[in-house]
Amino acid sequence: MSEISTTPSFEQQYRASLLDLRNAIAEGLIAVGSDPAKPQDMARDLKVNRNLTWKLSKLIVARDLEAAFPKVPGPGAIKILNAALIKAKAPAERIERIKRTFVAFERMVALHAGDRPTMELMLDSATLPGAASEPLELSRKLAYQGNSGIWGCQAKVRVRAIFLAPNAEQPHMLDHAQISGFHEMRRFRPDAIWPLFLRTSFADDGTPLDHSSGGREEMINFGADTEREGPPLLQRYCSAELPAIRVDQVPQGYRYSFGAGPVGNSGKLTLIYGSGTRRFAPRYRDEHNDWAESFLSINAPAESLLMDLFIHRDMADEVKLESKLLLGGSEASFLRSSIEFPSPEDIHQLGAYPPLTGTPLIPRHGELIDEIFTHMKWDAGDFVGFRLEIKHPPTPSTALLRYRLPERE
Repeated sequence: MSEISTTPSFEQQYRASLLDLRNAIAEGLIAVGSDPAKPQDMARDLKVNRNLTWKLSKLIVARDLEAAFPKVPGPGAIKILNAALIKAKAPAERIERIKRTFVAFERMVALHAGDRPTMELMLDSATLPGAASEPLELSRKLAYQGNSGIWGCQAKVRVRAIFLAPNAEQPHMLDHAQISGFHEMRRFRPDAIWPLFLRTSFADDGTPLDHSSGGREEMINFGADTEREGPPLLQRYCSAELPAIRVDQVPQGYRYSFGAGPVGNSGKLTLIYGSGTRRFAPRYRDEHNDWAESFLSINAPAESLLMDLFIHRDMADEVKLESKLLLGGSEASFLRSSIEFPSPEDIHQLGAYPPLTGTPLIPRHGELIDEIFTHMKWDAGDFVGFRLEIKHPPTPSTALLRYRLPERE
C-alpha cells in the first residue's frame, strides 16, 4: 500500500507564501490610511518612490498569482517600505508581519528555485492553474531572442495555409492546395544558412504517401521563373531579389534552404511558395490512415507562427480539429514519438462561407488566399476557415493541425 504524501506541492507553497506576503503588505498600508489600489496616493502618503508603490499596487490587486511574482519587492525595497510605515505610525505587529512573511517567501524561493530569475522561469514553465498568461510565454520569448543570435537569422512570421476539398470526379479523394513561407526574414550573419521547407507527405506509420491513385500536382506559379530551381514561388508575394535556393533530396522528401546573403534590414526578404494537388489523399479512414495531419515546421527563429486551414462545406461535419506543438522537426518518424509542448493558443474559427482571412501580421495575406481559391477553381463561399497563431514558437518545433478521418458510409 503506497503512502499518501502530505507535503504541500510547489504550487501550494508558492501561492500560500505569496498570498501571506501581499496580505501583510496590504494590511500595513491600510493601517496608515493608504489605499493599495492608488499607487500615486501611496507615494505621496508614504513619501517613497512611485516605482515602489506601483509595484506594490500591482502585487496586491493582481488576480494572476504567477504574473504577480515579478512585482514582489526585493529586500532593499521591503526595508524602505517598513521604514516609511514606521514613520506613518503603523502598528508594530503589522511591520513584524511584513518582515516575517517576506522571510518565509524568500525561503520558499531558495528551497524550490535557488534564486528569483530561476523561480520566474519555473513559474513560466509550470503555468499555474488559473493563470492568465500563455504557457511558457517568457521562456519562448527569451528563447526566440537567444536563438536569433545563435542561428544568425530570424523571421517576423512563419506562415502556412492549407486547403482541402473533395475531388469533383472522385469525392472519396481530397484535393489539396497550400502556401508556405517566411515574411520579413533577416540575417544577422552573412554566412547563416536558412532552412526553408521540407516538402513531404506520409501515412500514419511514417511511410511516404502513395499517390498512385491518380495524384496530379498543379504548380501555382503566378509569374514565377519556371527555370529557377526550387519550390514554386508566388512571385507577386515574394521580394524582388532572392538568393539562390538549395535543394537536397532527403529520405522524407525535398529540403530547401538559403545560402549566404546580406545582413540586417538591407537583406530583409519575404518568400512564399504554393502548390496544388488533385486527388492528393484519401478522404476516409483506411487500413493505413486514421488521421489527416498538416504541419508547419519552425526550423528557424520566428516572432510569430500563422497557420490556416480551409475546409470545404461538404467536409465541415466530418472535421473535429485539434492542434499540437511538438518538439523537433517535421520528419514523419520523429512526429510519432515527439515531446508535446503545452499548447499556448487555441484554434479559432475565421468564419464561414466565406471565411475572413485578413491579418495584421501579413498585409496581403487575404489577397493571397483569394488567389489560391481562384486557381483551384473553388468558391471561397463554400469554405470554413480555422487559424492557429503562436507568439515566439520554439525552435525547432512543429505545429500540427489534425483531425480523425471519418468512416466511409
